[in-house]
Amino acid sequence: NKPEAILLSSGTGVGKSLVTAIFAKHMALGEDILGLSVPKPRKLLIIDGEMHPRQNQKRFNRMNLSVTELDICQKNLHFWNSKYAEGFPVINDEESLTALWNILNPKHHSEPFDGVIVDNLFACSSMVDYNKPNEYQQLYHNLIEPLLAWNISVYLVDHNNKGGDFYGSKVKEAFMDNTMKLSKYEDVYTLKICKGRDMEIKGDEIEFMVDEKNRLLDASGLIPNGSKKHLEQFKENRWDEYCMANQGVSKTKIAQGFVDKFLDIAKVDESPINVRTITNHWNFPTNNVQSHK
Repeated sequence: NKPEAILLSSGTGVGKSLVTAIFAKHMALGEDILGLSVPKPRKLLIIDGEMHPRQNQKRFNRMNLSVTELDICQKNLHFWNSKYAEGFPVINDEESLTALWNILNPKHHSEPFDGVIVDNLFACSSMVDYNKPNEYQQLYHNLIEPLLAWNISVYLVDHNNKGGDFYGSKVKEAFMDNTMKLSKYEDVYTLKICKGRDMEIKGDEIEFMVDEKNRLLDASGLIPNGSKKHLEQFKENRWDEYCMANQGVSKTKIAQGFVDKFLDIAKVDESPINVRTITNHWNFPTNNVQSHK
């Protein structure tokens, strides 16, 4: 219930923006995320400095949200894209943040924002040297600290370095309440909790898959010992081989648990097709900037 600064980092092309979008949808709807509690819907502003808006639209269209879910997302999910940027912020530059403060100031909203997602740090900042601590000190004092004071959480998306660690100075991690690394092996994502002050989860890793409708599927234990062979056995429905490789786990348990979770995604969704798309509910907060001038 208190505001937090969160860092999600991964290598290029792993899927951090996709996973972030799915997490944002869950938070906007008030849905738990793979064991992480979301007790109520959250109002979010996504600052996107890299992806074209049409790509985001396609991602949300694939989610096949119900009419009710779309109405909630219309209210709680707001996008500000650099491609349509009036006053688009450079997050480490105090002078460029005026429009952002106009949007987020709690005095301007009967229902204030709960969180800001910055995707990503490279695209939305103008740092000269990412290895210098003072660059992140400036980012913290100019952006993160004021937002936390307004009871608004900050979620930063960032890149790993070539060694797979957080890019840049270690000071960046020190300012964060929670830090996470995202990796992907075949079709299975692993979210490693590197620093989690208030994250109530079991263990330090969460494994999941993303289906064709951008739904998160719990994949805990799907790849024992990180074995590619086991994943192939599972995907090919070779249950006998899979059970032999996992002595002590019954075939019945696998069938009732894993199959229900992962093979159901191939079935036809017989629910009513939602004729409205997220395209009809795209919120551009630059309108708010104009209204508050």
